Amino acid sequence: MTKIIIGNTQNADSRTANEKLSKETLEKATNIHREEVFKLMNWLSDKILARGVRHDYTKSMYFDEFADEVLKPHTDDEFKNAQWYQKHIFEERHHLNANCPIDVNLIDVLEMICDCVSAGKGRSGK
Repeated sequence: MTKIIIGNTQNADSRTANEKLSKETLEKATNIHREEVFKLMNWLSDKILARGVRHDYTKSMYFDEFADEVLKPHTDDEFKNAQWYQKHIFEERHHLNANCPIDVNLIDVLEMICDCVSAGKGRSGK
């Protein structure tokens, strides 16, 4: 787990200031706050990009099993009970309706949203 150190910005707000504020003090603390938000947003975007690169990796890793399941006739229940599909939903974290990890996080939710939008729009042709 990455630990991100957040700088002291008590003086970026009159409700938390630990001294009488001046424009200079306020400006300095505000700039620190902006840098801290940037750091966190950058960390978050790195996590999102990394997840995007790995999305549906089980379709590639187990391609023959995946292809066998997709290409054969089956009911929805048969597909969902297939060994490949079970690997897919348990090894990957974004199929929250089928298998929601106990430690589900924002990245999991964002990946699920992107997956649903992409699959829905792409497969419907709209």
